[in-house]
Amino acid sequence: MGKPGAVSWIRRHKGCIWLGLAVISVLTFWGLQSCSEGKTKAYAGPALVIDVDDGDSFTVKINGHKDRVRILGMDAPELGQPYGKKAGLYLTSLLKKQTVSLSCVARDKYHRLLCHVRHHNYNIASIMVGAGLAWSYSKQLKSLENAARQNRLGLWRASNPIRPRKWRKVNP
Repeated sequence: MGKPGAVSWIRRHKGCIWLGLAVISVLTFWGLQSCSEGKTKAYAGPALVIDVDDGDSFTVKINGHKDRVRILGMDAPELGQPYGKKAGLYLTSLLKKQTVSLSCVARDKYHRLLCHVRHHNYNIASIMVGAGLAWSYSKQLKSLENAARQNRLGLWRASNPIRPRKWRKVNP
């Protein structure tokens, strides 16, 4: 008896169902478009990396629109710091002209999307921190940073590497 009732309910309300689906489709499309135009803070989905700015940020195309992304959970040296250019080149080798999966939660003061970034199911922040080319800002990545320090990888070869946040204060 459950099936005939459900079928008749669907037949009686099919106009409302189609209208609801149309509204959901439009809202989804609008949400994706507005994200790529800098109007929304959150986005989850694929993006094509078209340029790499430095060791922790890059430019993507989402639905035909350009947007800038900042990788969450890590901070790479600035380009003027030791290992800054190496971090940028390494991120370029990993991501340029590649499709990545973004899970963005907000925008920063520079209007960049703040995102967890994956490529071929690898967490990009994990790769950068594990290679010694970024500091960790998350508990999940701390063990990778410690391993890079112990093995003196990347910036941990320097006797006293300076965190980018501290370096920016002295070098505005």
